[in-house]
Amino acid sequence: MSIDRCWAMSSAVEDRRPSSMREARRARSKSSRRLRVFVLFGSLATVVVATPFVEEQLRSFDRARNLETCRGRLAKVSTAFLTTTSQGRGELALPPAAIVSKDGKPLLSRRVALLPALGYQSVHDQFALDEPWDSPRNRALIPLMPVEFACPAGEPASTGRTHLRLFVGNADPLDTPKPAFDWTRRVDFREFSDGTSSTILMLETKESVIWTQPDAIEFKTDQAAYELASPHTVGAFVIFVDGSIRLLRKETDPNAFRSFITRDGGEVIGDS
Repeated sequence: MSIDRCWAMSSAVEDRRPSSMREARRARSKSSRRLRVFVLFGSLATVVVATPFVEEQLRSFDRARNLETCRGRLAKVSTAFLTTTSQGRGELALPPAAIVSKDGKPLLSRRVALLPALGYQSVHDQFALDEPWDSPRNRALIPLMPVEFACPAGEPASTGRTHLRLFVGNADPLDTPKPAFDWTRRVDFREFSDGTSSTILMLETKESVIWTQPDAIEFKTDQAAYELASPHTVGAFVIFVDGSIRLLRKETDPNAFRSFITRDGGEVIGDS
């Protein structure tokens, strides 16, 4: 018997079966096909089921990569700051918190003064250092922010906004303790009685600011606590005056964090 004749007879028998039997057979056939698809593409099905896990792993990888990139950028900023501490004067001291006018008015952020040491001499040369940050000439340079001032977990450098800031104290010598910077005066390293390794030079903050603006955070002796937050969900990077970089976790004791802000508070700092 030919194959075509056998197929025809099989089809005829199928047609003579009750519709319920034919439907049951079709259902079993579909189920079998679905089983074969699952077996053949089981690995694909596993990927689909594990997608939430994979996505979380990718987010974790991105967070770790951002932390590593950020640490590398801050290392360059730290080195640039250390090269500007003496400025040929002989003493080791931190410069004022801002570029100021002859009458002591803050004009530009200290970040602008770091440009040559970071390798951006041509950008630095375009600034009018005797004009405020928002003058027509200086405002046009805001989009030229170096990538070293940008947090990879925050806004890109092209926005001209940075999360990297510093604390500044007031001019009253009796108002102590004080942070690392004063607005107009150079701070000699001998004034860091708490130690340069325990005093914050710059830190990341949750709020971003225009990088050329002299927007230092004013330290207030009567303010009990300061927020420790940044674009990183785990905490914030801090550059200390000795050039070291540490990631302070968001669980850090608020009192310990506050003690890191001042240079002469005399606090005893435990593990943070």
